[in-house]
Amino acid sequence: MRRFRIGLAFLALLTITPVAYGAEEGALSSDQEKALESLIDSLQALKATPESATKIKEMISVDTDQLKAEIEDHQNKIAELKTKIEEAEQRREKLKNRLNALKSAKILLGLESAPTAAVGAPAPEPPKEPVKEEAPTEPQVAAAAVDDHFHKNILPIFQNNCFGCHGPDKQKAGLRLDSLEAMIKGGDFGSVLTPGDLDKSYLVEVIRYTGETKMPPKEKLPDESIALIEQWVRDGAKWGDASQAVEEPKETAPVSNDNKVAEAPGDPGVALFNSKVLPIFENKCFGCHGPEKQKASLRLDSHEAILKGSEYGPILEPGDPEKSQLYKVLTYDGEVVMPPKEKLPQEEIDAIKEWIQAGAPWPSGKLSKADPDKTQPEEQPKEELAANEIPWSFKPIHEASIDKTKVNLSKKDWAETPVDIFVLKKLEEAGLTPSPPADRTQLIRRAYYGLIGLPPTPTEVQDFLSDTSPDAYERVIDRLLASPRYGERWARHWLDVVRFAETNGFETNTPRPNAWPYRDYVIEAFNQDKPYDLFIKEQLAGDALGEDRATGFLVGGPMDTVKSPDIVLTKNQRANELNDMIATTCTAFLGLTVACARCHDHKFDPIAQTDYYQIQAIFAGVQHGERDIKPEDYDERLSQAAKLRGEMAPILEELSKFQPKANPDLLLIDDGERLKTSAGAARLETLLKPSDDGKPYTEGEGRGFLNDPGAENRVANIGKQYTHWSDGGIAGKDLAAWRPNLGGDYRIWLSWGCGWDTRARDAVYLIDQDGDLETKNDREEIARVDQRHFATDQSTPLGQALWSGFYNAGVHSIDDSSCLIVQAGETEASVSIDVVAFQKTADEGSGQLNPAKEIRYRPSGHPNS
Repeated sequence: MRRFRIGLAFLALLTITPVAYGAEEGALSSDQEKALESLIDSLQALKATPESATKIKEMISVDTDQLKAEIEDHQNKIAELKTKIEEAEQRREKLKNRLNALKSAKILLGLESAPTAAVGAPAPEPPKEPVKEEAPTEPQVAAAAVDDHFHKNILPIFQNNCFGCHGPDKQKAGLRLDSLEAMIKGGDFGSVLTPGDLDKSYLVEVIRYTGETKMPPKEKLPDESIALIEQWVRDGAKWGDASQAVEEPKETAPVSNDNKVAEAPGDPGVALFNSKVLPIFENKCFGCHGPEKQKASLRLDSHEAILKGSEYGPILEPGDPEKSQLYKVLTYDGEVVMPPKEKLPQEEIDAIKEWIQAGAPWPSGKLSKADPDKTQPEEQPKEELAANEIPWSFKPIHEASIDKTKVNLSKKDWAETPVDIFVLKKLEEAGLTPSPPADRTQLIRRAYYGLIGLPPTPTEVQDFLSDTSPDAYERVIDRLLASPRYGERWARHWLDVVRFAETNGFETNTPRPNAWPYRDYVIEAFNQDKPYDLFIKEQLAGDALGEDRATGFLVGGPMDTVKSPDIVLTKNQRANELNDMIATTCTAFLGLTVACARCHDHKFDPIAQTDYYQIQAIFAGVQHGERDIKPEDYDERLSQAAKLRGEMAPILEELSKFQPKANPDLLLIDDGERLKTSAGAARLETLLKPSDDGKPYTEGEGRGFLNDPGAENRVANIGKQYTHWSDGGIAGKDLAAWRPNLGGDYRIWLSWGCGWDTRARDAVYLIDQDGDLETKNDREEIARVDQRHFATDQSTPLGQALWSGFYNAGVHSIDDSSCLIVQAGETEASVSIDVVAFQKTADEGSGQLNPAKEIRYRPSGHPNS
């Protein structure tokens, strides 16, 4: 109880305000005095006990900790309240800004009058022009003010800096900035404008240069232009007449820095242009940037085009030559210079600079060399002229009128079909007459050659000559059309159109094993008289129509099977593959050279470059690749093959037991893949698995005996596989090793792939006696060979793929642990390793390996041939 009372006394002293309002500093209030007296009484009551001091300390400690915790809790609550107050202040500031912006917009629109000046504030300036008595109504004033502000201050910024890439002619990233609706809609990455909200308007972010994307990309807008756009967005992005897109600037009304139209006939700037600037453009610029050719999408023959600029952006800043790329390239001070071959004379450069300083004025109308005033009326709209210029192939199909009265009546019966009438008319215009009818022998021969590509048999000719029925010829035609040979004959023409081949092309030109299904599809289409529209659809989308074979049309062109590690070359090759698909599709089905629009708009057909890449997008997902076509009895064949292998296995195993007995003096050479025997394991030579540096090449099918040359594919070192190392330039590097598991004295024979293309001059062969590849002090060099030569040291013919024959490396003592090693020499060339043979000296006789030493050519499938 005492402890509780003392705690209350301390709490009273700590929580009561030290200095009461109106009291002297340091004086205690009546409440504090009472609390102090209570504390003293409690302390005196505890003094009588021996443990008083200890208890007091404990009570003070406990009460102090409790008070500290309470104080800390209060402080945390105060901090939370401060945070909430700051957030409220921020929200209040934002609301205040929005309210001010709304008021400004209302004042600008005339919906609210401006506030009166405060007392002592300077009086507003008087209006520069007297106010007319009959002023327009308030909505009219607001609309006029908005329209004037936008067209005078905002629109020129967009026209001169943005429309070149985001206007009516070009829309990069799918974005147009020539109408309010287009801005709000945005492009491929979403909207760029939220009227009234700068933070949500991506347009403001990119012109401020604060983010990753910056626009315009080459040079930041002046600060005053950015401020104008920001204020325009803040005020609600009023467009004037927002219902219509901004029209392209007319050539007769160019926008200059001071927003004046410089086109008056007496304008000195126009005179300067006509007398000095235009001749320079005509003689030095129009060849690459005129009506015939527009490099970098730049034209200099109209004010509209010169203000629009090139594909890299604007080139002209009227009134400021230093900001005009047109002038900069003439000075030859930058990376890009024009004209590219020779700099203009200084007086011509000065004339163009003076013209730009004058605001780059331009005469009205189109430029024309024939007109002395260099102007002429505007051309007739292209749409009206186009109807007279449409090629016949683009015109709608209509039924031609056939009038037999316009041909010679004596010959009109010669025409048996409507087409014959047109042929007869052209013959008569040329002064020619139809040839006489062919006799029946010629007729049947022409029919056979034309439809099936083969001559008729004597029996078929005689049958036709003997058939006097009126429909004899028609029945021959029907029979030929029903023949399988008809599809084979006429499919060849279509396969030529679609560049069909059964190899991949390029320098390797490897076979394409699964090209034939498309060929058979085309043959069947002709034989089945497939409708042409279905024939087209199946070749373009056969995978969606249940006719996979037909899509071989798309990938029938060359395919780069080698590939390149260079990402640029890889992308170029992919672009070439897509171009092949586009070109073949459009020439085969449209009769148009659309591929010309890969780099530019087509020169004479109505095909824009954008059309080309829109078509390319359709084929972007098509890839070359082999697709195995399984026959209908595929599963049955697999089961038959498995059954036959099972029957052959015991026979082959039995046969392998007799080979060592039949040829006890022969050493069998094997690469460890084809032949597995249980007998004569000590006599089996196995090539170890190559390291990661080695590249195995498939070669041949048979494996021969050492001294039994037999057929070419049975020569010992022309077998299923040999190994080729391409890092031979690393001198002293171990490339491969053989462990013969033999003991005694052996003559060692070497063989290698030889030739002058990539072979090393100094491949090194060594014996490591203990077989430990880590220790190298026990190695003995047994041969250093020039792999460009044969074993006899003869030079090999250039361009031939050969094998060396056998090279005698001498007699050497080896044991079961010994290892033969091949190393790279000093020269930077590849090393080829084929065969090492060990011949027991007791069995060698003369020490020769005739007749296997004969030089033999490798099979034609050698990868280096």
